[in-house]
Amino acid sequence: MGQFRILRRNPRITITTILLIAFLGIDVSSARLFYLYHGYGFFMKSAYTEKTYRIQSVKFHHGLKPSIYIRDVRWENRSYTVATDSLGFKAGTKKETSLVNERYRIVFIGDSFTEGVGVNYENTFVGRIDSELSKSDIEVINAGVISYSPIIYYTKIKHLVDQGFRFNELIVFIDISDIHDEAYSYEMSDGGNVVTRKALQFNAKTLIRDNTILCYYILNKVYDFLVEIRNGSEFPINIQHSNWTTHEEAYNAFGKKGLQKSRLYMDKLINLLNLNDIELTVAVYPWPAQIMRNDLNSRQVVFWKEWAKKNDVDFINLFPVFINEDCNTSCRTQALDRYFIAKNVHWNEDGHKLVADSFLSNYPHR
Repeated sequence: MGQFRILRRNPRITITTILLIAFLGIDVSSARLFYLYHGYGFFMKSAYTEKTYRIQSVKFHHGLKPSIYIRDVRWENRSYTVATDSLGFKAGTKKETSLVNERYRIVFIGDSFTEGVGVNYENTFVGRIDSELSKSDIEVINAGVISYSPIIYYTKIKHLVDQGFRFNELIVFIDISDIHDEAYSYEMSDGGNVVTRKALQFNAKTLIRDNTILCYYILNKVYDFLVEIRNGSEFPINIQHSNWTTHEEAYNAFGKKGLQKSRLYMDKLINLLNLNDIELTVAVYPWPAQIMRNDLNSRQVVFWKEWAKKNDVDFINLFPVFINEDCNTSCRTQALDRYFIAKNVHWNEDGHKLVADSFLSNYPHR
């Protein structure tokens, strides 16, 4: 009876609570019915499509399914075509790729930037380089896949070499987020395979996305609004994965550890390449956060430039290509508008072209 008296004394709170519970119940039920009918969540069509061509690997954690061609892949409100060759490398179309080729062969490896998510292959920087270098009878291979980092660069290249895959040159595009992934995402098993770290963090965003429709939509809009207020821009600037280059707290939390692990596996990689007479080039590039904060002499640049010099390998610094030291905030925002996908850290077609042109202008084997 006491509980009912409380309800009578606070009718507005009672009605609001009942409506919220009813709203949540309907939202969760609707999300569940949608999943049962379609086989994927309301906001998960793109992820569901990606499951058809992204596969797990016992050796190097994950990769791309060989010989696929999908025209309408959805990624961040963009539609693009995804294709792979017979070895599971990103390509412009399905094709056979041999383990050994008499032509000079270059392999690019990196994460989602190198894979070229959201952009058709011919418009990605690797695709553009492929098109240009093919005129010089040079074969270009794209071994990049989303969420790769040095532990996978080393393990995947070792696996390819052990399988008899032969090439002349490796270009590693080391991403800002690689450092976070090395610290938190991956570890090496006793058997020498890359596995997910056992200590996984609870992801509230994933839980809400997979089990609601309206709640996730509303919360996403609120988040985007707050981010724009905080950043003064529609681009994601304050992301943990990229803050380690400019924020001491993030650097101490995972930056130091991530760099140490990255160096460990890049050391292993260079030793493997030296044994097989394969040239190495290391490339670095900024995220929107580094551009907006004018982080030209970034920790990312300094660390890998020193590593490259110590190991006598070529180093490509793309930070000056995107960052004009004399540019004001408005000018930097214009650079993001021009070269990056809206509300995303990845390059659009113009961004990929900028990277390709910069690479080709200094490439010695053309």
